[in-house]
Amino acid sequence: MRYRVILCSVALLATGCGGGSSSSGPSTTLSGTYSGTETFTIPLARTFSFQVVVIQNGNNISGSYSNGSGDRGTFSGTLSGNDFSGTASSAIAPITCNVVGSVTDGGAAFHGTVACSNGSGGTFTLTRT
Repeated sequence: MRYRVILCSVALLATGCGGGSSSSGPSTTLSGTYSGTETFTIPLARTFSFQVVVIQNGNNISGSYSNGSGDRGTFSGTLSGNDFSGTASSAIAPITCNVVGSVTDGGAAFHGTVACSNGSGGTFTLTRT
């Protein structure tokens, strides 16, 4: 079960940023540090602290994440307007996760869902720190 939590955390973080316009480039700089929570609903309901460092290059985002369950890893994704999608990979377990979500408050916060290759999944909410 620890691997499920780790991978889901990775997926959540991998797509944890977004914003801007896809036709003219992002209107908000998302690079920075974000923190919040992630809640896994599959297979068991559990909530963990979640930290993400985002690097933005045009409509592309990447970075690293860690969570309260001990998971850490990297992510990459694409922004389209206020929406994002991407993948996350745990440095702890051989799991990848698909992440989708939306940016709010001009890039100060984002939220989304994650679905992992091991069948686990959940939601996340992050704010800029």
